Amino acid sequence: MSDEIEHIEEQQSDFGRSVSDRLSRRVIINVPHRGNPKLRRFLELVNADDELYALWLAANVNAIERLGMTDHGPVHVKIVTNIAIKLLRLLIAKGVKPGVVTNW
Repeated sequence: MSDEIEHIEEQQSDFGRSVSDRLSRRVIINVPHRGNPKLRRFLELVNADDELYALWLAANVNAIERLGMTDHGPVHVKIVTNIAIKLLRLLIAKGVKPGVVTNW
C-alpha cells in the first residue's frame, strides 16, 4: 500500500506536467488472476490502453487538482479492482452466483 500512497503524493505534485510525462509514470493494474486466462488477458488489455489510462488521469485532474479531493485516478482504480475481486471470490466461495453468470 505504501507504493500507492507514494504515487498519490507524486500525482499531487503533477501540476503542470504534460500528458506524456504522466503516461510515462503509468500505474499498472494488477490483481491475482490465479491462472484465469480471461482475467489475465483483460488486465493485459487494460494496462496497454493509453486512452483508458488518459481518462483515469483526467479523473485525477478533476478530483485532485481542481476539487482538492483524494485520488480518483489509476491508483484508486487499482485499489478498488483488488477489493472487488476479493469480494467476488469470497462470495463465490460461499456459493453465490454472480449475475453476469446467471443472466448470460
